[in-house]
Amino acid sequence: MFQLMMLALAQAAVPATVQPPQFRPEDIKAFVLAGFKKQSQTAKLLKGQTDEQLSAALTDSLSGKTKLIFQSGHGVYAEYTAPDGQLRMWYPRNVNVVKGSWALRKVSGRLKACFHYADSINPVTQVYEPTECIAPVQTLSEADVLKSWPGDVFGLTKDRIPYQKSALDMPSPDLEAIQAN
Repeated sequence: MFQLMMLALAQAAVPATVQPPQFRPEDIKAFVLAGFKKQSQTAKLLKGQTDEQLSAALTDSLSGKTKLIFQSGHGVYAEYTAPDGQLRMWYPRNVNVVKGSWALRKVSGRLKACFHYADSINPVTQVYEPTECIAPVQTLSEADVLKSWPGDVFGLTKDRIPYQKSALDMPSPDLEAIQAN
């Protein structure tokens, strides 16, 4: 009887796990279509920009930010891009942080934001992809960004993930604080 009472007390002391909101499949189509519109609008704004102007805008957009990103085939993931060029990603179903780096590079004469992921395999193509470079319009439009925060809001630079997330989990810093208590 005493053991049953102790077990009941122990279970009562454990807070219920707060489940993160989910990015609903029925919302994906609208999000993707809005992303195309954002890219189109951003492309018009970027016409005539110098490399120096693009570099400043890209650095401001990336440096010291955590972004919650959705990409078809990948799902929702969080990525922190530190001012020093380090990158940490909280990827669906991973048990560890994906480490990497980011930088601005000229590729075929055009400035791009490049991301290097250490030992990463694309889950869609199953191909090792050490570096991905994307056009400024994609980065600056934030077409794939669900939410963005200043700083490393999930503590990814500590090289640990808050929990093993599903492909459609949409964690927020507030939820992490609740789960930590």
